[in-house]
Amino acid sequence: MVDDTFSFATTVGPVEIVAAGPEGPPFAVDAFVEEQDTCLMLGTEAVMRDTREGYPLLVKKMIGQKPRAMSEVIVTGDRPLRLTAIVYDIDQKTICREDWISDALKNIFNLCRQHKVRFLAMPLLGTLHGKIGKEQFLDLLKSALSGCNSVYPEKIWLVIKSGEWQMVKD
Repeated sequence: MVDDTFSFATTVGPVEIVAAGPEGPPFAVDAFVEEQDTCLMLGTEAVMRDTREGYPLLVKKMIGQKPRAMSEVIVTGDRPLRLTAIVYDIDQKTICREDWISDALKNIFNLCRQHKVRFLAMPLLGTLHGKIGKEQFLDLLKSALSGCNSVYPEKIWLVIKSGEWQMVKD
């Protein structure tokens, strides 16, 4: 059950959007979106960790690895699917841009149609490691959904932290 003080629902076009914390899923999902960089190196934490012990493994992983295309979405797993959205390029001065997020959202929704994903969970793309503001992401999401005339997805769970809650609700 979702704590009503930490959840919010609205509709954009045919899609219901529910913002809620990670500990209280508002519904079972068919796919989870995660954000990643072109070399698939970023973690889910916004802080840099001491890499001295992991450095040799990091270098080994980097050797011979070809960067992924910006805004590409990689599909892995079975239900629930894992959709890895490439929205960061750590080789660039600006590691995340609105147009990359916008294109990734379009690709995510195309994959939802292709794989018949009715219920989707996603973070606020570009806000963890990049400088995309929460309001910017929400505007990009609304824009991507406004042209959506498909039944997929039906619902989106925006996975937010408690500190992000008021900003999403307003």
